[in-house]
Amino acid sequence: DTKQRLVLLDVREERELTGELGHLPGIKHIPVGSISERVSELDEHRDEHIIAICKMGGRATTAAKILCAAGFKVTVLTGGMNEWNELGLPVKRHL
Repeated sequence: DTKQRLVLLDVREERELTGELGHLPGIKHIPVGSISERVSELDEHRDEHIIAICKMGGRATTAAKILCAAGFKVTVLTGGMNEWNELGLPVKRHL
């Protein structure tokens, strides 16, 4: 099976996950401010592709740089949760 699993990593603050933009189902949550200290929490996903998510892309880009330097495969969700919501795609607003 060559299909690679995607890991959705939301790097916003916890209060944002239940705010108006909501969050994607099945995310892992590590705020960008603590990503450097918590990289080991992602070790099980080293062979998977991580999609970094934030409100508009800035914090996700920062997280992606940190994780790429640590050897992870990371892509930033273009437009973040703002664009996701504008496209009318499904979100959860409770944890």
